[in-house]
Amino acid sequence: MLRDGIAAIPTRASLLLMLTDLQLQRNEIDEAQRTLDRVKELFGRTNPAVGLFEARILIARQRGMQARQRL
Repeated sequence: MLRDGIAAIPTRASLLLMLTDLQLQRNEIDEAQRTLDRVKELFGRTNPAVGLFEARILIARQRGMQARQRL
C-alpha cells in the first residue's frame, strides 16, 4: 500500500519515511538506504528525520560509533 501511495504521490515525504521505517523493520537495509536517498533528494539532508534514519541504518550495519556521531 505504501508503494501504491508513493507511486500516486511521489513527493510525499511521510510515505517515503514510513517505507524507510518498514524496510528497516524487515531488515531490508539496502532498500531503506535507497528510499532514504530519495527523501534526501527531495527534501535535503537537514530534515531531522533524515538524520534519525541515517543513524538507524548505520546501527543496522553495526556502525554504532558512526551512528552516535550522526545523532
